[in-house]
Amino acid sequence: MLERQNDLPRLELDYSKLFDSTGRGVIVAIAKDAQLGKELMVGYMDPQAFEYSLKTALAVFWSRSRKEYWLKGSGSGSWLDIKSWKKDCDGDVLLMEVSPNGPVCHEEGKYTCFD
Repeated sequence: MLERQNDLPRLELDYSKLFDSTGRGVIVAIAKDAQLGKELMVGYMDPQAFEYSLKTALAVFWSRSRKEYWLKGSGSGSWLDIKSWKKDCDGDVLLMEVSPNGPVCHEEGKYTCFD
């Protein structure tokens, strides 16, 4: 497992509020460029993806369609280095401020998935 030092705070998140088709608890995770303030993408995290992201300060998501974990950038090299994160008021959405290492949209190779 990749080990990195980081200052991310430990957050209590309520995974029981959102579920995928298998009943596995997931939360919505929004990635926002820490420098430019633009929204980059939306993914999903379950407890294991959250813990791996906490340990590495790199965004790891749960793919609901492929039913597997994916470290953002593992195929493209466009990592999302997490600089800070916070939960919303009821603890079921995570907002991550990240430093992207290249284009974020894997479908079109663009800076953001919202172009």
